[in-house]
Amino acid sequence: KKATIRVARARAIIQRANTKPFGSSHNVFIIMDAHNMREEAQNALLKLVEEPPEHSVVIWVTSNPEAILYTIRSRCQQVRFTALKPAAVERVLTSYYDVDAEAAKKAAGLAMGSVKRAVELLSAYDDEERLAAFDLLANIQDEADSSLIGRAAACARGGGRDGAARLLHELSLAYRDIMCGEEELFINRDQTSFLSRQIPLWDRAKIPTILDRIARAREGILQRNLNIEATFVDLFLAIKRFGC
Repeated sequence: KKATIRVARARAIIQRANTKPFGSSHNVFIIMDAHNMREEAQNALLKLVEEPPEHSVVIWVTSNPEAILYTIRSRCQQVRFTALKPAAVERVLTSYYDVDAEAAKKAAGLAMGSVKRAVELLSAYDDEERLAAFDLLANIQDEADSSLIGRAAACARGGGRDGAARLLHELSLAYRDIMCGEEELFINRDQTSFLSRQIPLWDRAKIPTILDRIARAREGILQRNLNIEATFVDLFLAIKRFGC
């Protein structure tokens, strides 16, 4: 699985879209995580979106529509899907993925209505980034700048761009829970005790700014090929300044 969708893949879609469908009435292309598509790849598909062949359909699936070029979004029909309830995610995990009930319940509670995220949470590699995010949150206010720089370097050596993006996503969810401040609304319900202790340590009025910095760092790593270590150093030091 690649973190970004490159222009070569976009050109392959264009080539296939302009051929007659075989065995069906239409060629249907589903672009998952379309927000990970590089700008040059999106531009390559613009003409296809503007003048699609009558036998081709292109579906863009994304949790971040703003990362899709406006020129493309304005030419698409938007269909919004609401998040599944935890009980529904739990049923999918137990019925279709053969996950035991206890693990399914925990993953469903953290998945924010996404079966895909629930499945990822069941994998050990995903939990590693989650634990790293909580460890960073617990120490970032008191850690020396030099130590934070070392931590940024260590985090950058992890799972590449996908791993960096997962860590930042987990960090944003933790800050979201702190900003919310209500235990019954926590996403990370298994970390309720830790998060409750963190709430009085942060100025919740500043957390939207922190969340914006995290989102921009994640976008830069995934879509603009920014250096992971340098991005982490800049972000971690910025969060520390906001938290002090």
